[in-house]
Amino acid sequence: MPLPWLPTGADVEGGAAPRARTWVDGVETTTSPEEWDRTVARFLGFGHRVVLPPGEVGSAAAQHALGQVRRLAALLDARVDEAPWSRLATTERGQPVEVVGGWEHRFRQSPGVPSTRVTPLPTVDPGPHRARGVELPWPVNEHSPTAGLPMVSSHADALARQRLASGEVGLWRNDDGLLVGTTAGVPLLLTTHGWAAPSALSGAVWPLVPDRVRRWLGAADLTPTHVVLAVACVDPCGGTTWLTELCGRALPVPPEAEADLAAARTSALDA
Repeated sequence: MPLPWLPTGADVEGGAAPRARTWVDGVETTTSPEEWDRTVARFLGFGHRVVLPPGEVGSAAAQHALGQVRRLAALLDARVDEAPWSRLATTERGQPVEVVGGWEHRFRQSPGVPSTRVTPLPTVDPGPHRARGVELPWPVNEHSPTAGLPMVSSHADALARQRLASGEVGLWRNDDGLLVGTTAGVPLLLTTHGWAAPSALSGAVWPLVPDRVRRWLGAADLTPTHVVLAVACVDPCGGTTWLTELCGRALPVPPEAEADLAAARTSALDA
């Protein structure tokens, strides 16, 4: 697995005792990984995927993610299954979880009933890591109605896994050329004018912990005029990765910037 990729539910399921829990329209059901794969296929993209951190911050992260899911459901004229989210928002967890959910696509009708699966993930080294940035050729459409929302499709991630080597981080830009996402989390860019970060309107998806880091740093909205000095990626659990290279240019990590990011991360993980 390329450093420092967060595992997904697909990476940990399939043993003799599957640990995932599934809800269909508010009712917890027993569903095998194969059955769940068939369910997700019927979403036809009408769904979401988020990763929630462990510890006390996990409840607040669940509430933040639920707000994003509700906005997605409103766009699709769909119903949110509150049952799993209620548990996620009130239960402290000792490890990260992946939450995948969605609705069966029905042609010229409102989406079907909601299905949601919660899969515990292994804890990974939060870093800080160092990795080389590699541009990926699939732009993010910032003009989509769902821009800035955590969609269920993992196609771009799967293609990135095939392309990247260990010690590399894949980079996604939007149609305007702004860096809006990476395989190691949301990018935060140190520029000649201070910290900057892509906005949700530019196509970036902001989980709670990276969003708190962004706010702690006072990051401005990223624009094409910013001159980038360093890039840090922050994943949903607070793991950090500094890019050592961007577009063939070496990126040194300023010690003061690394200290600022560490302080921001510590603050973001408080409940």
